[in-house]
Amino acid sequence: SNYYMMNSKMWMLLAVFILLVVVSDARLWTVNLQSDPMGAEALAVRVCAGLFNRDTTGDAVYLLETEEDQGWLDDIDNASYSDIEPIDPNAFLTVCLDSDVVKGFIKCDFSAQQLVLPNIITIAAVLDAVPLDAVTMVDVIDTLETPESSVPLVFDAIEQFRGFSALDATRFVYEQWGPETTAMSKMDPGWETSDLLGVNNQLNPQLTGTPELGLTDYIVKERLFNFFLWFGCQQVGEEGAFLSHMAANSPFWPNPIPVWGYDNSWLVFGGYLYEANTLCVDSKNMGSVPSRNVKNLSFFSRKPSITEPMMTVDSPTLTYDPTKTYIAFVVGDGDNLAFVKDGEASRKTWIKERVAWCETNECFPLSWTLSPHLLYVAPEIMEWYYKQALVTGADSFVLPPSGHLYAYPGSMPDTVQAEFVELTERDAQLMDTNGIVGWEISTTWLNAFQNYFPRYTTNNIITAIFALNVPYVAPILTAPFSDTYEVVNENLVVFEPRSWRGTDERDDTPFFYSVERKSQEINAYPKGSVSYMYLTSDGGFVINNLFELVGKLDEHIVVVDSKQLASLALERERSRGTKWYDPICDA
Repeated sequence: SNYYMMNSKMWMLLAVFILLVVVSDARLWTVNLQSDPMGAEALAVRVCAGLFNRDTTGDAVYLLETEEDQGWLDDIDNASYSDIEPIDPNAFLTVCLDSDVVKGFIKCDFSAQQLVLPNIITIAAVLDAVPLDAVTMVDVIDTLETPESSVPLVFDAIEQFRGFSALDATRFVYEQWGPETTAMSKMDPGWETSDLLGVNNQLNPQLTGTPELGLTDYIVKERLFNFFLWFGCQQVGEEGAFLSHMAANSPFWPNPIPVWGYDNSWLVFGGYLYEANTLCVDSKNMGSVPSRNVKNLSFFSRKPSITEPMMTVDSPTLTYDPTKTYIAFVVGDGDNLAFVKDGEASRKTWIKERVAWCETNECFPLSWTLSPHLLYVAPEIMEWYYKQALVTGADSFVLPPSGHLYAYPGSMPDTVQAEFVELTERDAQLMDTNGIVGWEISTTWLNAFQNYFPRYTTNNIITAIFALNVPYVAPILTAPFSDTYEVVNENLVVFEPRSWRGTDERDDTPFFYSVERKSQEINAYPKGSVSYMYLTSDGGFVINNLFELVGKLDEHIVVVDSKQLASLALERERSRGTKWYDPICDA
């Protein structure tokens, strides 16, 4: 027994020693960028953050710009860091250039080369180099160009990119370093459009805005291929041809290709025409990870990815009652990492309001869309959301549009679509969910019902698809719903699109009904019906509108979660004879 006690103590001391060594070696630098978050110095700092955060055992870097940044830092576990040290950008840049993570620097003209800043960031990522502005950072460059410096000039963007268009720079970087990158990223360098005869003039954008540098740290950490081609998604002209070439001829990227950042070109009828990216190229093999200006993902992705299913609240089995009216509410926009992470209308703010409301009210079931990419890019943020759901005991999560990526999967070619489904099912298992929001264009629903949705019936991991039409104001032109849902088979239900976006009564449409009028609409749904409603803030909706609405619903209205909704719809169909979807007759 003495032998085992001695060995136990030895192992315990060794474990403590290892822990102390690990903690003492890891410092967390917090760099405040509030004074000039999108300037030349901030770009250099963001690149440094990405380079530092590649080594998950070394020093970490966290960028502070808003109160939300400090809030997330307070909400996560920082016990693995020996010291949290605030530092100003200039001092941190000195630390960075003196460190082993930097292999060189890039000379650029931040203002004059604004158009090609996205491409310069890609070069910084693949060369482990810091871009320095030759106008405002001349002293730093002069120091590095002395014989004593150990940080060499590895790329002179001023000379190499002289006279380059965005297409020239994109082609140059792709041909030089494309295979060394891991996926796509789109970063707006500052394009702005103006009205022409009352119409937003997309044909003549001006580079008069501020470059959207927020995602830089993650682009650098993961070596994403960053660019922005305003006319790239038009599939005409040189920009369209080259983007289609990249999408179809890049075996070093996943397929479907995840496109980080955001494509905010071509604003049409209040929406960005190519934000999903799928229809951007002939190969239709792209989809978005909306992350416009989202910072600190290089920091959050230092933690190990989530590889086991998340802990969720049990979903009690309900027996279908034809005298009841069943509805599930799905909070949208969780695909957008900017909505998940930042802002007054962020889903973090909303779910905190939900937790507070449930403390003093009967907590009804509520489903939230949440990006599956949090599983690896910000596992601590995903865990935080799931903890809130456990607190209420009534909240759950579903995959956002359109599953693994924000895309139009019904339009994808066969092999790409099959991979998309496999990735979506894997995400669903890890998030312990049965549901996805299905995002398709008015004219592609028939194809989705015939070729895409049936793919989910093989493994029966997804049992509920919450349909959303694009554009949402348009009717579904193919495969109309004959009920509030269509049953694909005995295990899969596709629910008819319904959404609530605001309460200002604009256009006198159900999308913008007041709380009172929306409650009247739902109370009038037929007894025995099973439906869902998508909730989104793009028209001014706030989560408190839902709390007020539920208080006005009649007793026969039963609010359920996504798993219950699918089960009730299938039980309803079994009770009256299974209703199979016929893509020809039902169209």
